[in-house]
Amino acid sequence: MSERLSSPKAARLYGVTNDYIARLCRNGKLEGVLEGRTWMVDQKSLVEFFARQGKGPPREGERVELLTSREAARVYR
Repeated sequence: MSERLSSPKAARLYGVTNDYIARLCRNGKLEGVLEGRTWMVDQKSLVEFFARQGKGPPREGERVELLTSREAARVYR
């Protein structure tokens, strides 16, 4: 496993909710380890998943609009 990010940080980075990142980890779409109540997400897995969806992290200074878990599930299937 490469470097890990907390699920809240990963969610902020990609403009989705923490719940959505947690769901991706539970469903095996992202590699992650549950530490207490927080998922620690493998950074390489995160980058690869969103790259397959055609989405990279926002550029510096770019405004990010958060999606609800339901909206994100429709967009990033």
